[in-house]
Amino acid sequence: YTARCCQHGQCCDQGHEGPDAASEGDPRIWPALGQSTPVLPPCHRVEQLRHGRSMASREAFVTCLASVIMIMSCIASTTVLLEEASAGEVVGTSRIHSNKYLRRGPAIIAFTTLVALCGLGFSRRYLHGEFMFDRLVLLAAGMLVGLHLVVAAPNLGVKVGGWSLQGLCSTFLIGAYNDRPTARNNATYVFMVYQFSDTFLLIASVARHACAAHFSEDCAAARMVALSLIAAAMFKTSQFPVMNVFIRSMEATTASSAINDGVLTSLAGIVLLLSTKALWFWSLEARATLAFVGALTALVSGLMSKIRADRKGSVAIAIPGTLGTLYILVAAGFDETALVLALGHSAFRMVQLLRVHNLFLDHTNLRAALHNSSAWQNIKWWMEPAVVPERLYRLGWALSRMLTEDFDQPHILHKLGRFGSFFKEGASFCPLDKYRQWMLTSLLVVLAGLPFTPLSHAKAELLQGLYTLHPLGAVLLMLVLGPLISTGLVWLVFAKVLDPQRFRHHGEDQHGSRKAKRVVGGRLDTPLLQA
Repeated sequence: YTARCCQHGQCCDQGHEGPDAASEGDPRIWPALGQSTPVLPPCHRVEQLRHGRSMASREAFVTCLASVIMIMSCIASTTVLLEEASAGEVVGTSRIHSNKYLRRGPAIIAFTTLVALCGLGFSRRYLHGEFMFDRLVLLAAGMLVGLHLVVAAPNLGVKVGGWSLQGLCSTFLIGAYNDRPTARNNATYVFMVYQFSDTFLLIASVARHACAAHFSEDCAAARMVALSLIAAAMFKTSQFPVMNVFIRSMEATTASSAINDGVLTSLAGIVLLLSTKALWFWSLEARATLAFVGALTALVSGLMSKIRADRKGSVAIAIPGTLGTLYILVAAGFDETALVLALGHSAFRMVQLLRVHNLFLDHTNLRAALHNSSAWQNIKWWMEPAVVPERLYRLGWALSRMLTEDFDQPHILHKLGRFGSFFKEGASFCPLDKYRQWMLTSLLVVLAGLPFTPLSHAKAELLQGLYTLHPLGAVLLMLVLGPLISTGLVWLVFAKVLDPQRFRHHGEDQHGSRKAKRVVGGRLDTPLLQA
């Protein structure tokens, strides 16, 4: 091998160099430029091995860091719940957790941490070699921290922070590969829906603070708290009419989608309603709304999931339908049953999303294993494809078109492209290096509503002041201006700040076509080998 690479002009591990090292390469070792990978000489293979070892070490460190964050969040949240349970009811405080919920809270935290750690172990192998491995793993850890805040926060103000943190981490997981327009648009759309959910929860927190001293069923602010909590849970978990949130969230990687949509986001609504049951369960209007929307979502989602051509999309549209049936149980008062089913449902959906790529192989293996058995005749009707009635199929198709495609992306930003070049696809700022991209992204995320910052506190104080003057006007103002401004800033991050050029291979132009690589100075001119 050394003699051959020296003969054809490639450097080797012994420092030899062939007669035509500065040439464009010999076709015998590089047969088709741009069509096949050349055989690397030993010196470059050693370089690749060193690069692979350093990458594996970095990924192992990031995985350990994310695991420590998850475990520490689990310990801290459990400690808060246990301290609150041991303190008991304190006169003059606005406690929202019941004693029954305080006994269930540690189990919820432990379960979500265990499932998230399993998903993290899968990501360690599934995303190996991905240059965005560290940010994807840390964003998943941030989502778990946000859910733990929702579970253990003693008041609605802290729950708003965890709720917003979970939405932000989910948005950047969906829009991680922003070189694709669908990823940018779907991440922006999902963030817009999450912003409405955050705003409803913030309104509930402000209204709760307004009537904390004299909270009663006859208080108008109490009704506002109940309905706002229901709306926040509905928008977060993709209930009717925003039933396409989980489908749009599938732009993330499979491992991220399993942790994000299968476990954490699907549990968020149930956990919020169970932890704040004392604030909304007394309202018959809130319970009826929750049950009606859940039943409608279950019916429509069941029809839509049967006509999806892709397995991942079918699972994604089936998740809100199952959650709708669980919301009916919550509205009826069966808390323990709904919680146990929600935990089992999240684990089941996670396994489904992780095995979605092996669907055909699993189906073939199962059919081959059962074909010669006596049980085949009993389950044959389940394995064989069923013929859906034409009217039912047309109804499901019409609902899918209306609820998941006609309102799929923020068309306002798309239509603004005809009025200026700034809103057109592909138009971007002047080129920025990665450090300036990080700084500008951080600034825009803070402005968009990053929780636990002075700006988020100022927003809450402003809404509280406006609510005391004119409650209805403050609610309408926050529902219109808050999501609009925050969504525009996040769209700016994905479309204008984060450079999609980092996803293109060396020698690939802006249209995705390959260019011929060349040999420079006796070595391959590729970024991997230069690194």
